[in-house]
Amino acid sequence: MQLLRALKPSHWFSAHLHCGFAAVVEHPDGGPTGRETATQTTQTTRTKQTTKFLGLDKCLPGRHYLQWVEFPDAEGDKVFSYDAEWLSILTRAPAPGAPSVATLSRPTPEEVERIRARFDGDLKIPENFEVTAPPHDPASPSAGGAMPTSLRDNPQTAALLRRLGIGGDAAAEMVAAIENPEALDVGSSDEDW
Repeated sequence: MQLLRALKPSHWFSAHLHCGFAAVVEHPDGGPTGRETATQTTQTTRTKQTTKFLGLDKCLPGRHYLQWVEFPDAEGDKVFSYDAEWLSILTRAPAPGAPSVATLSRPTPEEVERIRARFDGDLKIPENFEVTAPPHDPASPSAGGAMPTSLRDNPQTAALLRRLGIGGDAAAEMVAAIENPEALDVGSSDEDW
């Protein structure tokens, strides 16, 4: 909540929560970013800035884990872009198994500028999607049952890490640090859907 109150974005999305919910957060001090709405008082008109929060549920049968959102008033190109500040934090994050990232401080303007330079000022996320696992086939006998117990290489993540200069076996170390001792059985019954 501290981050949301500091950044005051017009929208905030979160996924893989244990329940889905939406909220509108009012920021009493307004500010230069986010969505502003006018409210009438008896003597004056005030402007209040709000953040529309949308939390999505886990990706499980019968849960609300996906929602379509339109931004009719959005200006500029309709593309996904990396955030230079967040990328600079990633470059300073400790290796898996190291002390918590909670000790990381906000990056300096110089660090953020180095990221922008590394990306030649173009932070647009490349459209380089590659299928890394077979698509779901409900007719397949193995369609139900347990989730995969091994992780697959992700070429998009590997390309991003290389671009950030996080080299060597950093991606492999990150994957190795993720443990899933209990595979989740999502079931195969049509009743679950």
